[in-house]
Amino acid sequence: MVGTSIKPRNESLTDLAQLLLVGGPFALLLASLAAYGVAVAALKPVEAMRSRAAEISAAEPDQRLPVPPTDDEVARLGKTLNEMLERLGEALDTSGPSSPTPVTSCAPRWQSCGPSWSWR
Repeated sequence: MVGTSIKPRNESLTDLAQLLLVGGPFALLLASLAAYGVAVAALKPVEAMRSRAAEISAAEPDQRLPVPPTDDEVARLGKTLNEMLERLGEALDTSGPSSPTPVTSCAPRWQSCGPSWSWR
């Protein structure tokens, strides 16, 4: 192997460098688009819960968040938040004129600042 030419090796390395310069960014772009698509699809249930949560108000306390039919963290979060909404709805139903409600006010510096209780 002492007298062999290194020209084919250099040509192969040049071809490889050209392929990497052209194909590398293209492969990176395709991988980025695929990852973005997967992330959007994975977060679709979270967006549905967020938009429904923005619509829920005290005027309609019986509304609940949509829970995906999976058994993952997002479904457990939706179930937990719906249970919390149920407890809040029950608290709104049971609060009446004799129940204390916390009132937070901030007075001037020389007076105390913090929660106090007022009777409705």
